[in-house]
Amino acid sequence: MNQQNTSLKQLFSNISSSNKDPLQKDLWIGWYFSFVCLVVSVTGLLLDDRILQYVPIWLKPFKFSVSSLVFISSILYFFKYIPNKKFILLTNKIVSYGLMIELLIIFLQAFRGKMSHFNNQTLEDMILFQIMAITIVCVWLGFGVYAWKLFKASEYMDNMIFKGIQVGAVITFLTMPFAFTMPQPSKTQIQEIIKNKSQIGLVVGSHTVDEKDPSQTYPLTGWAKTGGDLRIAHFLGLHALQILPILAFLLNGLNFTISNKKRILSTIGFLYLLLVVVVLVQALKGVPIIQSLVK
Repeated sequence: MNQQNTSLKQLFSNISSSNKDPLQKDLWIGWYFSFVCLVVSVTGLLLDDRILQYVPIWLKPFKFSVSSLVFISSILYFFKYIPNKKFILLTNKIVSYGLMIELLIIFLQAFRGKMSHFNNQTLEDMILFQIMAITIVCVWLGFGVYAWKLFKASEYMDNMIFKGIQVGAVITFLTMPFAFTMPQPSKTQIQEIIKNKSQIGLVVGSHTVDEKDPSQTYPLTGWAKTGGDLRIAHFLGLHALQILPILAFLLNGLNFTISNKKRILSTIGFLYLLLVVVVLVQALKGVPIIQSLVK
């Protein structure tokens, strides 16, 4: 229990002191921007009754605002564990402003009543989506710098929270590219592109595979009930960055040696990564998540 209390105090100490580091200025700009976006999206959900693809039009901006807040908050927390700050200022800029650009486009398209993802219906829409794709690749590469520096760090090796951050960061980095399965055109879409002789004017890519009824979705998440949903594996992979440190915190209170705790955490991390891969494969086969888990 004392170990848990110490870890909890350390967590709050990290958060309270993090905004004093000038290297984190850009991350805090991204955090406050995401918070403003969250407020705007909640306002939109309350006041704007427009529906797009069977869900409130401001639901996607809301989800992305929350995701960006959680993602940047996690980086701010583990920032103190990064031993070598070389290239870190540039990395912070890439990650923070990349997320801000993505949010701007998502909110712009929601305001205009349009899809932000997979939208090639006009040249302008296609360009905006391609900008989003480029910026998120940059964010992924930037996060790779954090993951590499955490993986190479050694002075905190007996700190279970740090070990959880290490494992979570590696899983998140490895699984972020799973999102690249979504913009790939289906067989039907490829035929439409050939017939149209261009992608402009079409929707190319999807969050789902072989979805039977797009109106049947789970509350809040919007995940498909009648087909494979590629967003679920992406969600699980992204949030390994929070889940593994939480599990490490819980393991820290057990009466095991530090080496055994680390082995348990590494095993959990491997199983978690395997779960994400299985969920992705099942989604690519068009299997709904509940059916996938039951099997």
